[in-house]
Amino acid sequence: SCLSAVKLAKQVLRDHRHDLALWDGCARIERQRGKVVEARQVYCTALSMYRSFAPQDQIDGPLLWRAWAEMEWEDGRPNVALKVLCAATGGEQVDLGISHFGSTCKINWLADTHPSASIATVEPDVRPSRPAILRARQHYTQELEASFQPKATQAIVRNRNHLAYSFALFEYLTRNLPAAVDVLERHLFRLDCAGATGSAEHEEALAMYAKLLHRHMLFGGAYRPAQLRKVLERAIVQFPNDTLFLSLFYHNERKFHSHDLGMFCR
Repeated sequence: SCLSAVKLAKQVLRDHRHDLALWDGCARIERQRGKVVEARQVYCTALSMYRSFAPQDQIDGPLLWRAWAEMEWEDGRPNVALKVLCAATGGEQVDLGISHFGSTCKINWLADTHPSASIATVEPDVRPSRPAILRARQHYTQELEASFQPKATQAIVRNRNHLAYSFALFEYLTRNLPAAVDVLERHLFRLDCAGATGSAEHEEALAMYAKLLHRHMLFGGAYRPAQLRKVLERAIVQFPNDTLFLSLFYHNERKFHSHDLGMFCR
């Protein structure tokens, strides 16, 4: 069960606190249980301390920032998601709501103490300042460009999909869907130029692209079946056995034809 998985994860994390991917997995388990507050606290606990880790243990930081922002967006808290995306750039000090617990802050989720996360609870409907947004946009632009340079470190190369999706979501929340699509299309073009076409990284980037379009429709955005279809057709040509793409394509076509039939019958 999910509860057993949480207990096991806590046991493992007590001995592997520097494993950021494991922290992300724990947050996803909590969210699967419907425990969004607990999932948020997992991210806060990990991200409050990860910059003190050894460099090799900080590599998955962008994964956690992206996953946390994505969760807040899907939970109907776009301004909190935007705050998280700005905080991820390190452009300004942010209060994760647990620093005042001193040394115990590192284990508050493991110990089942869950102080609120200030970044998510203080003025949750207030957007970050304009200067903060401009600094974050510049950061994402520069980091993504740097990730495709010949001298790019393995750490930044490993995270360029997370950076691209974070930037796309950032543009979606501060501008609009076309701006987000532009980020992802440029990212796919760069992957192609880097010889990554057909790779696992390419597959993940297309999955993120399709997911953004799909969730845009789910969360009240304009219905764009043709746009999603084009992305899925491109993905299926490259990855014909990917069940995510096939499933999304099937459901999109069903919804598309139902939508057309409804328009026809009016």
